[in-house]
Amino acid sequence: MSTTVPTRGPWLALGTKHKARIFLNRLSGQQFLLISSALLLFSLALFPTLLVDYVPQDQWRAFTYFQTDETAGARLHACVDRILPFYVATGRPLVWPGECMEHMLVARITDFRRLRPFCFLIVIGTLMALAYALRGIAEDAGQAILIAAMLLYAPGFSFMYYQGVTGAPVTIAALLAALSFSLLIQLDFENIRRIRLARLSGSAVLFLLACFIYPSFSFSAIALALMYAIFDRERTFQARVKRFIAVLSLYAATSLIYLIATRLLISVYFHQIHKSINDVLPAGSPYRLEISTFNGQLVDKAKALWVYFFHRMPVTAFQNWPAIAKYALVIGIVITAAVEMRVPGSRPLKPQRVFLSLVGFVLGMLIVVAPWLASTFTDIGDRHMWTWQVIAGGSLALVIVRLLSLPLLKIQPFARTCVIFALLFVPATVCQLRASMDQVMQSNVEIRYLRSALKRLVASGDLYRIRRIHVIRPEAALSYDGGPRRPGEASTPASAANPEHIYQMVKAILRELLPTARLSQLPIANCLFNYQCAVSAVLYGQVALTQGYGTDPAPIDNDSAIVDFRLAEVGPAQPIIPGKLPLPRVPIISVYPEPSGCCGAGILAFDHDSQTFFESAVGFPVQMIVKKPWACEALSSYTLTAYLEPMRMPRTWRFFGRSTSDEGWQLLEERTNLPPWGAVESRTFRLPRTVCLTEFKFEFLKADDPRILRIGEISFQDEP
Repeated sequence: MSTTVPTRGPWLALGTKHKARIFLNRLSGQQFLLISSALLLFSLALFPTLLVDYVPQDQWRAFTYFQTDETAGARLHACVDRILPFYVATGRPLVWPGECMEHMLVARITDFRRLRPFCFLIVIGTLMALAYALRGIAEDAGQAILIAAMLLYAPGFSFMYYQGVTGAPVTIAALLAALSFSLLIQLDFENIRRIRLARLSGSAVLFLLACFIYPSFSFSAIALALMYAIFDRERTFQARVKRFIAVLSLYAATSLIYLIATRLLISVYFHQIHKSINDVLPAGSPYRLEISTFNGQLVDKAKALWVYFFHRMPVTAFQNWPAIAKYALVIGIVITAAVEMRVPGSRPLKPQRVFLSLVGFVLGMLIVVAPWLASTFTDIGDRHMWTWQVIAGGSLALVIVRLLSLPLLKIQPFARTCVIFALLFVPATVCQLRASMDQVMQSNVEIRYLRSALKRLVASGDLYRIRRIHVIRPEAALSYDGGPRRPGEASTPASAANPEHIYQMVKAILRELLPTARLSQLPIANCLFNYQCAVSAVLYGQVALTQGYGTDPAPIDNDSAIVDFRLAEVGPAQPIIPGKLPLPRVPIISVYPEPSGCCGAGILAFDHDSQTFFESAVGFPVQMIVKKPWACEALSSYTLTAYLEPMRMPRTWRFFGRSTSDEGWQLLEERTNLPPWGAVESRTFRLPRTVCLTEFKFEFLKADDPRILRIGEISFQDEP
C-alpha cells in the first residue's frame, strides 16, 4: 500500500489532479509576473529567427527541382516523388509532409520568413505541453515553465526549429510525446480497476504518431517518465518504480506495433510503386529501418555514448559544459534517487542504495536512446540525443531545487523558483539568443555575399558570356565572424556543408535576379568537383558550376568567374591559387560500387579537409579510381588518414596504376592485414619504385567493419 511521503511547499502537498486544475489558474501576482517574464524572454531568444532571411542547410533543398520558378503544384509533385520513398524506407513515414509543404509554398528566399511564425507557434505549443507534463515534479507552474523552456533550448530541439516547416513535424513529435505522457500522470497503476483504458489508448496513439514522425523524439516521453521516477515526491519510491515499469511496458508494446506496422508499410509501399527499396537506399545503409545486431559495434557505440555525454553533450543551451560538471550532475541525480529509496528510520544513504540508483539511472539512460542504439548508426548528432538533453537539463534544475529545499536554508518555494530563473533560465536564454543570432548571421552573410557576387555578373553582362562559375568554399573551421566555428550541427553554414547546397543557393538567387524567360535560357550544370562534367557542360553550351577549396587551383581566365566565399569571412583576403587554365587540377574520382548518402563522393577523400571523409556502406571490395587529367608526375609514396570510427579504415588493399585508360592496370603494391588504425591517424606508404602515371586504382578488400569503409584523407607525394 502506497503512503504519501511528507513534502515541503504547498505545491508539492497537492495531488496531481489538483495541480492540473490550478496549473494556470489562481496564480499569485508574483507567479504571473514570473511566468510572463519567462515567456517574454523565451520569445526574445528565438526572435531573430522571425526577422531575418536565413536558410539553414536542409532548407536549401526547396530549390532542388527546377531552375526557374515553377508552380506550387509542380514543386509539390516533384517533392513527393523525390522524398516520400526515402522517408518510408527510413521508417519515418509522417515526417515528409512538412518538407513538401514548405517546398510547395517557397519559390523565393523571402518566402521562408512568412512560414516561420507557424513554426514558432508549434514551439510555444510544445513549451506548454512540456510544462503541463512536468507539473507533477515542479513546485509551481512558473518552475514548470522555466524547466520546459530550458529543455527546448537544447540544440537537439533548436536544430529542428531552425529547419522551419521542414523540421516542424519533428517538433510536433516532441509535442505529441509530452501530451502522451501527460495522459499517464494521473493514472494509479497500483490499482488496476482504477486505470482508465481511454487514457492508456490515447497515450499509446499519441506516442505511436510521434514514432511515425521521428522515433528519437518520441522517446522523450520515456525521458519524462524517468525524471518522475527520480523526482516525484508525491509517491513512495516503490510506487514510482512501479509506475515507470508500467509506462515503459506501454511504450515498449507501442514501439513493437510501430516496428511491425512500418515494416508492413515498407513492403506494401514499394510493391505498389513497383520499385525496390535498394533503389532508394542501398543494402547496409544506416538510414534504412533495420535493427542493429551490434556486429562489432557494441564497444564502439558504448564509447560513442560515453564521449558524447561527458565531452560533447550540451546541457540546455550551454554548449561548453565541462565534463566535471556533468560528473557532479550524475552524482546529484544518483544521490537524490538513493535518498528517495530509504525507508523511514533508516540512514539517508547506504552503499547498496547508491549502487542500485546508479544502475537504474544508467539503464534508464540507455532505454531513452533505444532508437539510436537499435539503428546501425555509430555517429551521434545532437538531434539523436535530445532525450538525454531533456534528462540533463531537467535534472539540473530539479537537483538545485532539492538542494534549495533543505530545511537548513529555509527558502520558500517561490523563492526557489526565482533562483532557478536567475541562476539557470536567464543565462540559458542569453546563450540561446546568441545561438539564434549566430544561426541567422551565418546564413545571412553567405546569402548576401553570393547575391552580391551574382548581381555583379548580371549587371556587367558577364553572366551571359562566361562558361564557368567556380565557387571557392569557405574555411571549414571558421565562422563568418572570423572566430572558430561553434560546436553543434546547426553552426555549419550551408556553403561549408553538403556541396549540393552551392547549386541550390545559386539557383535560388538567380531566380531573384533574372526574369524567368532569361533564366530558362541559362542552363547551369552542377559539376561539383568533376573536371569531366565541366568540360562536357562547356561543349554542350551550358554554364559549368564547379567547386574547390582554397588550396585547390582555380581557373583565372576570361571565360570563368570566381565566387570566393572566403571573402565573406572576417580577416585578410586569402590569395587565389591560379591553375592551368581553363581547368583546375582536381583529380577525377570514381568509386565502384557507387555509394550513396552525404559522404559517398570520392573527392571527399582528396579535398584536404580534416572535417570531411569518404564513406561507402555497400560492403567490400570497394574500387576507387583516381585520374589526374594532366601530364604524369613522379609518385614515390602516398598517405592515408583515418577519421573517427577508425575500425572502418582499410587494413588490406591493392594499389594499381597505368598511364592511359587504354592500358591494363599494373599492380604497384599490396598491403595485407595492417595493424588497427587509431582515430585521425596518418600513415605513409612508400612504393617499391617511383612511377610516373596518370591513373591509379585502390582496391580496398577489408576493414575491421565488414560493411563500411571510411577514409578521412588520401594524398599522393610527388617528386619533382
